[in-house]
Amino acid sequence: MYSRYKLNCTRGNISEIGDNTFAWKFHGDDFDETFLKDGGFVTSPTTITGRNGNVISEWKLLIVWRSAESKYNYDARVQLISANTANGLFEVLIDVKGYNITKNIPVEEKNSISLFKAPKEFLTKNEIIFKVKYVPKKIKTKEQMQLDKVTSKPKLINDFLKILVNNKYADIILVARDGTEFMAHKLVLSARSEVFDTMLHSAFVENKTNRITIDDMDADVMKEMLTFIYTGKEIPKEMALALFPAANKYALDDLETMCAGILTETINTASSVEILLLADRHSNQLLKKNAIIFINTNLKSVMKTEGWKILKDTNYDLYNEILEKALQERL
Repeated sequence: MYSRYKLNCTRGNISEIGDNTFAWKFHGDDFDETFLKDGGFVTSPTTITGRNGNVISEWKLLIVWRSAESKYNYDARVQLISANTANGLFEVLIDVKGYNITKNIPVEEKNSISLFKAPKEFLTKNEIIFKVKYVPKKIKTKEQMQLDKVTSKPKLINDFLKILVNNKYADIILVARDGTEFMAHKLVLSARSEVFDTMLHSAFVENKTNRITIDDMDADVMKEMLTFIYTGKEIPKEMALALFPAANKYALDDLETMCAGILTETINTASSVEILLLADRHSNQLLKKNAIIFINTNLKSVMKTEGWKILKDTNYDLYNEILEKALQERL
C-alpha cells in the first residue's frame, strides 16, 4: 500500500525567470526515512504559470518510489492539467542541484502524465526546482508555405530520378540475383560510391563489360538502392533491414545511417536479435549499442523468441556479452 505525502513549497507563487519561462522551488522535507523504506508517492500543489492574472498553464508534480534494487529508484511524473493556448509545446526541466531531467510536452497532451526516470541521488539533495518554458508554434506566412511547397521536392531530385527511370545515356547494367537488369550511369555510381568508383575505374571485369552482376541482392533492394543513389530520398521503412547490408557493402554511408536510424526507431521484440546480428556483422557500433539496450530492457520477452535461440547457437560471444551487460546493470 502506497503512502502519500505532500511537497512543501518555499514560494507561494511561481516566478517568471525569463521570456515565457517560469520556475517554482519545492522543498523535499517530506522525503523522510518512512518514504524511502515503505515506498509511496509525493505530490505537489497545483503549479500555475502566467502573468498579470492570466493563466498560461497548470501543472502537478508527482514522485513515485519504484524499488531500491532498480537503477532508477523514482518515477518523476509531470502532469499538464490545463493550457490556455492552442499550439506549441512546453519545455519542462526538473533540477535537483545539478541533476537535470528534461522533456518536451506538446500542448495537445493535456491531462496526460509524462514520465521521467530518476536515480537514487534524486531525493537526497532536498531542493527541487521545477521549470516550465512555453514555446509557441511558429505560424508560417502564406509566402513561407508556398516556398516550403516548392522546396520540399527539389527539381534536382526529380531530374535525377527521371534520368534513372528513362535510362537516358545509361552506360552500365546492374543485374540482380534473379536476373533483373537495371540501367545506370557510371558517372553517378562513381560519384556516390567509392566501391563502384573502384570497380568502374580500374582493370575490373565490370569496367570492360559494362555489366555488374550482384548475386547477393534481390531486385527490389537493387531498385531502392539505385533510387537512393540518384535522389537521396528517404527509403520505405520496411526496406531498411534489407538495404542495410547493401549500403554497407557499397560504402553508401548516408544510406547506412538512414537504415540504422529506421531500424532503431522501429525495433521490437521479434526483430531485435536480427538487428543486433546485422549491426555486429557489419561493424555498425551505434546500431549494435541501440539493439543491446533494447534487448536488455526487454530481456525476458526477447529470450522467448526464435531469434534468441539463433543468437545462442550462432554467435555465443555476442550472446554472452548481452547476458554480462544485463547482469552488470542489475547489480
